[in-house]
Amino acid sequence: FLPIFQSTISMGGIFCVTAFTFSAFLHAFWALGVEDMTKSEIFVNTVRFLLVGDGDGIDMVLALGDGTVVSVLILVSALFLFCIWIMNLFIAGTDQAYEQALEFAETRFLQERASLCLQCLFRPSLPWSWRRDFPVAGLRLIQLLVIV
Repeated sequence: FLPIFQSTISMGGIFCVTAFTFSAFLHAFWALGVEDMTKSEIFVNTVRFLLVGDGDGIDMVLALGDGTVVSVLILVSALFLFCIWIMNLFIAGTDQAYEQALEFAETRFLQERASLCLQCLFRPSLPWSWRRDFPVAGLRLIQLLVIV
């Protein structure tokens, strides 16, 4: 694998923390939801607010609870907890996992190449005694059929 793909395997913990924190805020927004907004609209605005940082998501959070102090507290806590703290942990975890995967990139490349060579070695082929009886074009055709 490439180092970036290898690094995502070791990041399962931070993916879980991010997903659970996102779902906690999503459920809080659903509980405080505005009557004229559907759950899917709240979900889209939550994604826009927490993951993208879009202004329409912020407007949706401020509309929750009819603009009371509760909506401002939710906005500030969501900004601090998710957008600053969780995202910085996510970026730091990604960087650390990528650095670890990059250390072993050459070793993993050589292991993958050796694995491919071993697989090619174990592919079926014609016995040597048959090879001298066939013309070269016939051998190439048979090899092509075996590979495909």
